[in-house]
Amino acid sequence: MKKQSKKSSKRNPVTSKTLREINKRIEEAFINIDNIEKHDHQEYAIGKELDWLAEALENVWGNLNPVHIATLLNKLGNLEINDQSIAINVIALASKKCAELLAHSRTAKYFKHQEIAQIFNSLPKLPIPWKKHDTMLSHVLARAATLAILSIFAASDIAYILSGMSHLGINPLKQAILIKKLLKTFEHPDNTFSKLDPETHSIVLNELWQFCVFTKSKVPSKTINTLLNFVDNALKAKKPETITPSRFQTTIYSLLLKLLAGKFVKEAVEEHPVGAYSLDIAFPEQKLNIEIDGPHHYRDRKLKRIHQFRDSIMKSLGWKVIRIPYFEWEELTQDTQAKVDYLLKKLVDHPDLLNPQSRERLKTFAPSLETTQEDAHLRKQQINAPPTNPTSKTMNTYGIFTHYDSTK
Repeated sequence: MKKQSKKSSKRNPVTSKTLREINKRIEEAFINIDNIEKHDHQEYAIGKELDWLAEALENVWGNLNPVHIATLLNKLGNLEINDQSIAINVIALASKKCAELLAHSRTAKYFKHQEIAQIFNSLPKLPIPWKKHDTMLSHVLARAATLAILSIFAASDIAYILSGMSHLGINPLKQAILIKKLLKTFEHPDNTFSKLDPETHSIVLNELWQFCVFTKSKVPSKTINTLLNFVDNALKAKKPETITPSRFQTTIYSLLLKLLAGKFVKEAVEEHPVGAYSLDIAFPEQKLNIEIDGPHHYRDRKLKRIHQFRDSIMKSLGWKVIRIPYFEWEELTQDTQAKVDYLLKKLVDHPDLLNPQSRERLKTFAPSLETTQEDAHLRKQQINAPPTNPTSKTMNTYGIFTHYDSTK
């Protein structure tokens, strides 16, 4: 009897009262992380809270419930900190804990539709390669499939799950049954969307549009095409949001206009809508998009996954994307000519957009550059050609693409 009690004491080293206190402390840690985002010692303060959470996760009695795990992953995905290494350990531990809970039906049942949707919304934002955590992802997909059978997902939950699957590069063919069940909610889109409040309506449209474009490029489907047409029309009918360009964007746009040939000055537009996206600077007829990227687009000077996904979506629609990172622009001297030359190099494949003076200057960087009518005609054909279907290079056992585009 003594041995048995000794074993049980090892399994339950703390009382339920202590567990409640731990859970309360975890919730306080989440609040603290929110409150110290603008603190002078942000990195240190957040690191301190994350260290505490890591200790709670490592402990058998940490008892992070599904709500806490989903909230933690969401907060980690939204953290804007320079030193991402302080979050990596907590993310790894959270995904391990999540996989453990989802692996057993006894504990998996506590992951409700809100938690699953929140996890899918969080995963693409996290600074880790998810191929190292695909065991956890496979469990999340399995739980989503179970809940989909019960048809208890709200429209916004479904939109987050489908968009999250797309951002993670999950092969729609491998998850066809799950997708089909989730899309049942949108069999009569007019009826579904009429029940949503304006904010949710906008979120669902944006997330579904990304999913539909991604899936259409992988798998031709009448259902996807019909839904995409509905979403496209709804986005066009929606009152456009007022977007104020950043000072960085305004500076580049003003300088760019001085380099363009007369007829293209009017064609260069800011905040041009394409589906759910607003393009910083666009030449719609040429299908050229120039994105002006601030610090929040990057982690350690590497473009975040969600923006890489956006580029792959734009390419599948036939657009070319040119990115101007803040750190490259900051490295330029105050000399205006250096900035002009930088922009000209970015437009080296589009000399026809430039005025004669800019084109001559461009030839100093590319002496062999000659813009003939034949070149211009060929470029126009390439722009107007239907987009090719991007295919994955490799795919793991859970149907997750390791690359968004086979050309990468």
